[in-house]
Amino acid sequence: MLVKKQIVGTAYKQLVNYEFKECDIIAVTKYFDQHEGYTKKIIDIILSKENCSIDYIINNYSTEYLSELFNKYRDDDNIFNDDYKNRYEHKMNYESYNEFKKDSRAQKVFEAESKKSGLNVSFENMYYEECCEFFNYYYRKNVIIGCINQLVYDYITNEWLEKYKNNIIHKEDFILETTNGKKMIERSKYYLHLTENLKQEILSKNSIYDWCFPLSIENIEFYKKENCRLLSVAHENILDIFCENEEEYEFLESLGIKFEDKDIY
Repeated sequence: MLVKKQIVGTAYKQLVNYEFKECDIIAVTKYFDQHEGYTKKIIDIILSKENCSIDYIINNYSTEYLSELFNKYRDDDNIFNDDYKNRYEHKMNYESYNEFKKDSRAQKVFEAESKKSGLNVSFENMYYEECCEFFNYYYRKNVIIGCINQLVYDYITNEWLEKYKNNIIHKEDFILETTNGKKMIERSKYYLHLTENLKQEILSKNSIYDWCFPLSIENIEFYKKENCRLLSVAHENILDIFCENEEEYEFLESLGIKFEDKDIY
């Protein structure tokens, strides 16, 4: 049954403790960078110019640090060269501009996202040329911050998997075939024995949705033998809990969990 809203704090810990009693296996997912070569190129440029190590970036990682890197490299010709500009930087047409200026909801989304990066943006009096420039820098921001986030994610997930390597029972790879016929691993799902150390790790988080890129391996699931009892897609805020009977459904509701529907398995 789909859950309506986030389960955080005490409700999260109560839910997890309950699943501990019922389950003996969990699963988590690691996603792989489908643009690994491009990401490495940009990371190498930043590491060289900053004269720092990967560990330095990991240890200093924060919203403020990401904003600092973006502002430092937003006009770097080695990252945003002529090939990038020709492929990705185009002025929006006037029709799209006028539609965007009417869409107050979309404007608020972009303003909120920009504020997280230390940019106070208002579209109220923004002219066409300014709007085109904003979106070009907005996508440049996504490139720089996306590469740093990927670096952090790979580091954290690899450390996590190394820490719990003795818990891993099975790994399932999901293959992606590109338009040119090349095959690559899109994601890997790891099934692990649920030990006390792993329980404490799970309880240290505050929400099911904390199992999410870039600061965590993703999408925790709980299994009772071969039957899935709880699955999540954290980046989409999706949580599905499978109740075995009416009593269990009522107990979970008593924890403050609100379901979209009622479907007992």
